[in-house]
Amino acid sequence: MAALTLTQENYEDKILGAWQGKSAGITLGVASRGNLVPARLNYYSPIPSQSVPNLALDFELVWLSVLEDAGAEVSSDDLRKAWTERLDYTQDEFGYSLLNLKRGLTPPASGAHSNWFRHSTGAMQRADIWAMVAPGNPQVAAAFAWHDASIDHSEEGVWSAMFLAAVGSASFFLHEPLTLITIGLAMIPKTCRTARAVKTALAAAQKGVGWLEAREGVQHEVGNKNFTDAPQNIGFIVIGLLYGTTGFGESLCGAVNCGYDTTAVGGALGALLGIQYGASGLPQDWVRPLGEVLIPGDGMKSMTAPLSFVELARRTAAVGKKIISVKCPEIELIDNVDKIILNSPVMSSLPIPPPPSEVSSHPLTAADFVEFTAPPPNPEEADPGEEAEAMTLPSETISKAVLTVHRRDDIPITPEEASSVQDFFNAPTMDIPSEAIPRNGADTDTPIAFIPQAISEKEPEPLVMQEKSANANAPILALNPDPMSAIAWADSSLVKPLLVTAPNAFMKDCGDFQVILDLGDSPVISHLQAKTLAVTIVNRGGEAFSGRISLLAPPGWQVAAPPNFGQRQYITGNNGTLRAEYRVFAPEDQGKIEIANSLVVRLTPDTGEPPLESQFVLLGASCWWTVGVFANFDGEGFDRSYLPEDRPGLNESYIAKNLQSVRWEKNTQNEAVLDLEPLYKGGSGVCYGQTILGSPQVREAKLTVSTNSGVKVWVNGSLALRRHQRGIFRPTLGDENWTTEITLRLGDNPVMIKWVRGSEPFQFSMTLSDRSGRAIPDVGNTSW
Repeated sequence: MAALTLTQENYEDKILGAWQGKSAGITLGVASRGNLVPARLNYYSPIPSQSVPNLALDFELVWLSVLEDAGAEVSSDDLRKAWTERLDYTQDEFGYSLLNLKRGLTPPASGAHSNWFRHSTGAMQRADIWAMVAPGNPQVAAAFAWHDASIDHSEEGVWSAMFLAAVGSASFFLHEPLTLITIGLAMIPKTCRTARAVKTALAAAQKGVGWLEAREGVQHEVGNKNFTDAPQNIGFIVIGLLYGTTGFGESLCGAVNCGYDTTAVGGALGALLGIQYGASGLPQDWVRPLGEVLIPGDGMKSMTAPLSFVELARRTAAVGKKIISVKCPEIELIDNVDKIILNSPVMSSLPIPPPPSEVSSHPLTAADFVEFTAPPPNPEEADPGEEAEAMTLPSETISKAVLTVHRRDDIPITPEEASSVQDFFNAPTMDIPSEAIPRNGADTDTPIAFIPQAISEKEPEPLVMQEKSANANAPILALNPDPMSAIAWADSSLVKPLLVTAPNAFMKDCGDFQVILDLGDSPVISHLQAKTLAVTIVNRGGEAFSGRISLLAPPGWQVAAPPNFGQRQYITGNNGTLRAEYRVFAPEDQGKIEIANSLVVRLTPDTGEPPLESQFVLLGASCWWTVGVFANFDGEGFDRSYLPEDRPGLNESYIAKNLQSVRWEKNTQNEAVLDLEPLYKGGSGVCYGQTILGSPQVREAKLTVSTNSGVKVWVNGSLALRRHQRGIFRPTLGDENWTTEITLRLGDNPVMIKWVRGSEPFQFSMTLSDRSGRAIPDVGNTSW
């Protein structure tokens, strides 16, 4: 028997409330998005006549369509394919991750690599759909959110989505804020910035301070100049949840008035409250101005007609019903309310709690919270590998969170008709099967704009280098849940392996084998240093493997196998595992590094059967020549012309500000945001860089160079851009303020840049896009 039951009517009502509440929050926040100062909203301003389009809603519409086709086994691969085919959003994290996808990277590397916005709010804005389709199972909702968010985010951008998905899932049955917050925290690393933001807001509410002081506390603890940074915005959502004592409107306004990414904050909190209230409980003053339809945004490629909120709720509930039957054994959807009375262990002999609007009608006091200690100021940054803390909710807190059930005539069930709530919370826990967590499907071909550099069929030249022995890491063991009720709400044992997944580890199925290639701290290789690659092969078949295992690289690259690896390797059947570390190196005079480069793990059996192969992609680092530092007295360095502008030859030498002779030096960069501070050594000055953009065709393009100070750019010998503007660094693709239109020639396009640093640490990025702002994957600067 299921531990919890939910009527189909109530389920659809809560989902409809989520869609309407989300739209209300987005509509409220759209006018103040990006404002860094508090506001004083208490209602829509201006009052809308329809719902406001938003990219978060567009993503969820596409995700819903994918779920209707893929069902409970939906994977990151299904989502990323639908994204590239049906959505056209290129700003911030979406632009960088799309570029990675087109170059051949797969999640989670697509969200982590060279993505300055990987900690932003894009994924948390769409987390509520996973709560809607996995009601009452926070762990399944959080796992779905991980597979979604890892496409275009990493670390905080993923953990914030997992937190919200878990809280939203639990909100179908529980309403007490502390209970929900505790469940959400159990699904993420306990000391990450997202968790610290939540705990800081909770500590402020416990102390009884005002919402402005709570906001200031969140800013002091995790504040970031990027207004879309996820942790601080999660803190504002929690402030709205805790300080909205009079109902939906006050909660929503309290969160949005904190500023920053107000559409993300308003939309996420609106969906959460909509689940709790249900559409039937939402204030009509907030719902009526939205109309009856959700209007898609400009980034939707294949859906332009407005969609009814009611129809969206019906479709979402139909998908949720399928997922519940497969992933959520503790939950049962029923049509007959009488079945709840007879069979459900949830019924209580205690008074039925009031609806959410009445629950929040009294002022928040310290008595509403259990003992809580605020986190120390500015603790060390979270370790991505740190596991989430398994949390146990106090029984006195859980006892407040009871499922409210009504007859079809909307008359509440009487205490005499209900069973004991204590029996429910003392009932045996039903373990979630391992298949409850959605897994990545086998990686399939993704259309990209170009083909990575092919491998060489010849055995690579050996790389002479002292090698370390391969270390076999111990397997990650899931922690046993600590049963406290019919559902172990805060059990995170199945989510924890996701939290420690290496962002640059790629897995592929190869016959009966699973091949895992871990590229370390970056999926990038340069001519200046060797790259260590860890290969793990798991034999899932019943027969042992005996034969040769080799790593093939592009022509001219050198590959060194582990010492004493031998000519033949043996892997036992039934999950036998082999681990080995290879070193690859591309000598500049022998091998070429392209934008994307193929690597193949080949298994050649002794039996003479055809070899098995798994192909992976290793990106090339950007190549620069740099020189400096020249003087920047009183800020005159931007307008002053130094010798590199007149004599740019790479063999030239110049006199720097310390009166020493300097020459052009080779420099490689792994990401779009260049680390140039080592050139300046902490002081102001002027440096120059030269690189070559290689293009396979003549094309019109946009060159975007973002900085927090000053730059001049010459392309093909002509001055293309000069800009000197101090401000918040935000390297968005196609940023009009830092963009110039250029024409790329076929082949090499020389670029020289003048970097002017003032008193602040220098930040700089260079990206290339087409005239519509979409990143161009087949143009790069991977050679000198």
